[in-house]
Amino acid sequence: VVPGVAVYDPEDWQAATVAQSSADEAVYSLIPAIVLMSDLDLFDSKYIEKSIWCDIYGNNHALRSKSDFMPSDNTTLLHLRASGLLLSNLILTPISDIPDNMSDEDKVENKIHGRALRFVGKERGASSDPGGNYSSEDIKAGKRPTGLRVEYCIIQNASEGVQIRGEDVDFVGTIFRNIGYNGIAILCMQDAGNPDIINYAHVGIHNCVFSNILLMPIYTDYGGYGMDEARKAVVDEELKKPRLEQRNCTLTQTGFMDVYNWKDLDKSFPLLMGLADDLGTFEGFEGAFDVLNTYVMGQLLDPTFNHIIKRRDGFKYVHFGMMSLGGKAHSYWDVQFEEGRWAEIDTNMMPAIEEIAGLLDSFNTGIDIKADPIRIWCYKNTETGIDAGVELVVNSELIDRMHAE
Repeated sequence: VVPGVAVYDPEDWQAATVAQSSADEAVYSLIPAIVLMSDLDLFDSKYIEKSIWCDIYGNNHALRSKSDFMPSDNTTLLHLRASGLLLSNLILTPISDIPDNMSDEDKVENKIHGRALRFVGKERGASSDPGGNYSSEDIKAGKRPTGLRVEYCIIQNASEGVQIRGEDVDFVGTIFRNIGYNGIAILCMQDAGNPDIINYAHVGIHNCVFSNILLMPIYTDYGGYGMDEARKAVVDEELKKPRLEQRNCTLTQTGFMDVYNWKDLDKSFPLLMGLADDLGTFEGFEGAFDVLNTYVMGQLLDPTFNHIIKRRDGFKYVHFGMMSLGGKAHSYWDVQFEEGRWAEIDTNMMPAIEEIAGLLDSFNTGIDIKADPIRIWCYKNTETGIDAGVELVVNSELIDRMHAE
């Protein structure tokens, strides 16, 4: 038995979440948890973009919205804003009015909007804080939100599953599927002028599944690392200090991490075009994008990468599991796998890296692909359990695996 507020319908949801709209109101409301007693169709903008400061127990029920109320990629169902919160046994479906098995081509041609979940340490602009930052007591005391846990949930039908901006989060027994861009996006930022101002996340993945995701199941962006002095972040000892103190983005995988994301290399252009459009990385530099698309895809067929390419019946497949974007800032992402089926590659391994770097430099993009390589983690071509063309099947066997230690 969990002490909390039982929620049966959208109006119950509205009452419970209004009492959670700020840290002060959450404390005064004395709501220890929100407990769903039925599926909720949140078909009104007033029911979404909710700030949550307590646990949510879903009882295998769903929070659903639809495209009319999710107008942009930044529109989000839930914002979790404090340390120690638990999201348990909940189905998050921001866009319920799209097919559950959209192809990559459909995701590119029929752009979908809406994020399921966002972890946020700060809320801007509240009058109670003269500095303009209103935050939980943890943040006010100079601490980061830690001890957050998402367990036995399904996150689906969204442009982005989860965004993390400087929190410690563990995902346990959770399924991410039918995502228009990235499953989990982790944003890491450091101010070159004041290296102690830094957003970093420690993320745990235990017995999780990712399926039917256009881009990367997990993606880390160091695009703001070092701010406008990103080069200094590579060599300056003061800027290195936070990383030596473990104030850096990390990911630790335990148990299993099943990723159904083999891509046909001959259909890779829409994949990269979606990535470039999503990140705005090459806005105004479309020529640079063409260079990367042409060269990188060609380089993947070099024997250097034979260990990650599956060749079958004239088709060539590569698996995309995780990526840390370089180019404009250096990636320091520390990734630890318990599984042995993963390989890490980066753009510096490409035989034509000198030529690619020179061409990018000729476009005056500010992209230093050699100093700041793009890093990708993928299955080796020896992986047979999750093969190219194999689709996720959710059954009792999978559920048992996800609940195992």
